[in-house]
Amino acid sequence: MKVLVVTSTSAYELAKEVVNSIVGREVSVLRLGCPIASLMTTQYLAEELLKHVGDIKGRYDYVIVPGLVIGDVTSLKEITNSEVIKGLDT
Repeated sequence: MKVLVVTSTSAYELAKEVVNSIVGREVSVLRLGCPIASLMTTQYLAEELLKHVGDIKGRYDYVIVPGLVIGDVTSLKEITNSEVIKGLDT
């Protein structure tokens, strides 16, 4: 199973550390330019994911975005060709 974790600049190092500790799954981290996840909207995510569409589309089974993202992430499936889910919102 291939998973992409999308994160903010402030959470990137922690996300990388956690991802590196996962065994048995292929997990990658994509750092976006937004400093804080709670400031991201689904529109912002769509615009940013489109910049990386060549590297993302169809390559992952799941794309996990920050749980604090504002809006419904179902529209992002079209961009990624993957299941898109929100992470925890804590």
